[in-house]
Amino acid sequence: MRSMISSKNTAEAAIKAAFEPKSTNEIFCVTDSQDYTLKELVDTICVALKNDWQPFHVPLSIGRAIGRIGDSIEKLLHLPSPINSDKVRKLSSSLTFSCEKAKQILGYEPKETLIEGILREVEWLKATHGWK
Repeated sequence: MRSMISSKNTAEAAIKAAFEPKSTNEIFCVTDSQDYTLKELVDTICVALKNDWQPFHVPLSIGRAIGRIGDSIEKLLHLPSPINSDKVRKLSSSLTFSCEKAKQILGYEPKETLIEGILREVEWLKATHGWK
């Protein structure tokens, strides 16, 4: 599971924090208030790109074994490996946050969903970078 936030929701939270006196010297975790699986994230990106491609799924046990091979290559060659145990652990572990503090102190409520945010970012990339 992963917590995510769109750029629009980030900006909304920053504006609220800038104008809320109670936010002084506070640190806030701000999210879209929903956690997503990596599959949901990939599926959403594919929908936004109008692409039905799906990445190859590797079982965790095989991923861990490949990570250990990457560790060995790093030790032998003293070069970073594209896959190692640390990267496998990060990809296979949850990374979620609560934004309840931001909701309580700032009155923050996310306005943009994951799909809306990704669609908007894809449109921006198309318009500014000539993506097709």
